[in-house]
Amino acid sequence: MSNSYAQAVLRTTNVAEALRVAGRLLALADTGGLEVDFEALVSTTRELERLTKVMPDADWWSYGADRHGSSRTGDSPSDCSRSS
Repeated sequence: MSNSYAQAVLRTTNVAEALRVAGRLLALADTGGLEVDFEALVSTTRELERLTKVMPDADWWSYGADRHGSSRTGDSPSDCSRSS
């Protein structure tokens, strides 16, 4: 389901800034009964570790012909990264 009122609130290549803003927005929001969707391209293991600490229960999946895995199948995100 989509929301015609949804708009991007931040576009950045700075992972720390993106996590800070996402955390601030989630702290302000009433997220009961809501689903938040976003896409992130994680380039390093360090970025992946920071992201999974902020959102430990997030559903995820890996993209790419040479990578397979998701939270639904119980895979570890670090096992699905390019650097693994």
